[in-house]
Amino acid sequence: NAGGREYGLFLSYMLSKVYDLKRHEKISFPIVNIVDEAQDIFQGEKTIRDAATSTMNEIIRKGRSKDIGFVIAVQSVSQLPDSVLTNLNTRFIHRQNSNEELRKAIPSASQSLMANSLTFGPGEALASIFEARSVVHAEMAPSPFELIKTSVEPRQTLGDQIDNKQA
Repeated sequence: NAGGREYGLFLSYMLSKVYDLKRHEKISFPIVNIVDEAQDIFQGEKTIRDAATSTMNEIIRKGRSKDIGFVIAVQSVSQLPDSVLTNLNTRFIHRQNSNEELRKAIPSASQSLMANSLTFGPGEALASIFEARSVVHAEMAPSPFELIKTSVEPRQTLGDQIDNKQA
């Protein structure tokens, strides 16, 4: 909903349950929690936002020792509470519209990287990886696959099929 209530409550419940399963060693494999459109809870009602922020901070902090990782996706870094942003060790920042957003997202990036990132295209990002020596300009590798037409006969559209029936 607009206040983020359902999303926030569900997220809080799931994060707590996953952490408990890892803590009691009922799950042995690494876990990655993906929180997409996180701005919905962090921009919601104050009580939901505060509860979600507190839960995220606690589970991110405790989760490191239990092999629990997080991907938090937002449109703009300013939509994340500072305390949550501080807990994130690795950051991938795609094209932003302002230097202020970039400076908040990756404070250690050089001025030249920041200037270039304002013009990034699809698949390009600034990457600040945990324990890396510096922030780098990263770009996805192109797909090894080509889209080609495999049918010799042209495919009929629904309109073509209707025309053929009427003829």
